[in-house]
Amino acid sequence: DNSMFDRHNETMHYTYEQFHYDESLVPIWMQNEYNGEGRHSGVMMWPGSEFPYQGKHPTYTEVYNNSIHWNSRVDTIMTWIEDENQPANLVFAYFEEPDKTGHKKGVNSQEIKKQITRVEDTVKYMLDQIRNKNLEKKINLIILSDHGMDTVTYDRIIFLDDYVSNMTYKSVITGPNAFILPNMGK
Repeated sequence: DNSMFDRHNETMHYTYEQFHYDESLVPIWMQNEYNGEGRHSGVMMWPGSEFPYQGKHPTYTEVYNNSIHWNSRVDTIMTWIEDENQPANLVFAYFEEPDKTGHKKGVNSQEIKKQITRVEDTVKYMLDQIRNKNLEKKINLIILSDHGMDTVTYDRIIFLDDYVSNMTYKSVITGPNAFILPNMGK
């Protein structure tokens, strides 16, 4: 699950402080910019990219907005890379699927298959753009994920109430992971 919880407010807001627990630490896109003239980073909807680090934003940033079509995101990235004055030499892009659907519908659902096809189509579109602009020898494309997913079978489910009284904690988030907070004094 990609949600967080603050026991004082019972919500978790996406804030500057989440990304600045140590001001000496900066994301790789800022390291890129700090390490020499002519280095420009582009960050497409990556968590934390809208906040300044050591007083500076990356050259290009697009804050998260899931209404922006994925091919439009790729088009924007390509404009950053091809900019005549400040071409991006390092770009990060976040796409919310198939993670979002996988968490909600499971790995064997028809919905996840549609999202995987969507990812494949977007990668193909990106590769086509790179080829069409004769950039295939200038760009290293790395595609990664923060985790995998698997189906949870009934025999692998842990029922928390079998181990801890449900009177001693509050469930914050339920699903493949249990996020619980002990009641005061427990």
